[in-house]
Amino acid sequence: MALTQIVTTDSVSASVVNTKIVDKANADISGLQIAQTAGGTATAITLTGVELTNGYQKTFVISASNSGAATTINGKPLYKPGGTVAPNLIAGKSASIWYNLAGDCFFYKASAEGTAVAGDVLATKTFSNDDDTGLSGTMANRGAVAITPSAVQQAIVAGYHNGSGYVAGDADLIAPNILAGKNIFGIDGTAKRWATGTTYASTVDSQWGMYQAVVTGLPFNPSFVIGHRYNTNGQQYMVIATLSKSGLMRSGSLVYSVVTVDTGGMQTCYNVSEVNSVFQSGGFTVRGLQYSDARIDWIAFE
Repeated sequence: MALTQIVTTDSVSASVVNTKIVDKANADISGLQIAQTAGGTATAITLTGVELTNGYQKTFVISASNSGAATTINGKPLYKPGGTVAPNLIAGKSASIWYNLAGDCFFYKASAEGTAVAGDVLATKTFSNDDDTGLSGTMANRGAVAITPSAVQQAIVAGYHNGSGYVAGDADLIAPNILAGKNIFGIDGTAKRWATGTTYASTVDSQWGMYQAVVTGLPFNPSFVIGHRYNTNGQQYMVIATLSKSGLMRSGSLVYSVVTVDTGGMQTCYNVSEVNSVFQSGGFTVRGLQYSDARIDWIAFE
């Protein structure tokens, strides 16, 4: 684009000025205001009025998409800024280009806006922001991630998740399978603990003057005990003891249902109060044992 110079043979008149200066300037200005629609094909574009002068700029309307394939304008290659990769041209959009004399090529003058950075975009995908166009994402693709709960926290790794991942569930995660006083993933346990064992008479109860068997070290406070007491004379007694209804630990004489078996195999059932059980924190004591070698096989329940 250039104005026509007035030569010495021209008569300086309004007609000459209008024809050679005003009309030419108006035409050139009009050309700047109206973007030309590209001719040629999607990858071999033709434009009119293009000057191969370093830095020359032009805006045109893209007539056909090139899908990122190698493209020329008036036979000169078209590249993304500062490289040798063709831009992705989309039909119906406008494009601005400028000519680079050193490379004898056109560079695509793309513009974009946005605040996304590489970490916000999936790896292998490209994006543009306020700084540049054709940037590559770096976000890792985690796909479907499955997490099985454990006793420790497990980090959810940063990245893209496709929505098919899950946290494993277990049908056994119910209150009766969890100890009372414990809470697992929002479920309060209701299960009671129990323990079993054998203990022998060991010390003399100063109050009763009889032997006693002491059980300690249980991980809970017993509220119910079932046991068998064996003596050397062949007798065995069933001992059943419970706490008071208030749940308080206390000692006291309770009446038990006792079955005795003599050496001849005869059985007698009657109620006695000779055996006294004391419940204490983490155990219990069976008092009133007649023999120093009395053995108690027991099951204690929380």
